[in-house]
Amino acid sequence: MLARDQESMKKYAAKLKADLKAAGGTTAWDHEACANLVTFFAGGVPGVKRPKEKIVKIVNEALLSPVKSLQDIAAARK
Repeated sequence: MLARDQESMKKYAAKLKADLKAAGGTTAWDHEACANLVTFFAGGVPGVKRPKEKIVKIVNEALLSPVKSLQDIAAARK
């Protein structure tokens, strides 16, 4: 669903970018979500419009980042 809604994707990318900046990584859930999004973007799934390159770059960076615990990321957000 996230891949089909450009506005939600933009908000999610902003959240990923903030977590990467604050904690230097993403949660395991975010890591899996980014892996699925990259697959959708690469495969040209019907009904899924490829987002702007800026958003794709953030998703790729999040996928390649270290997996951190939710506690570590929540602490870094403060």
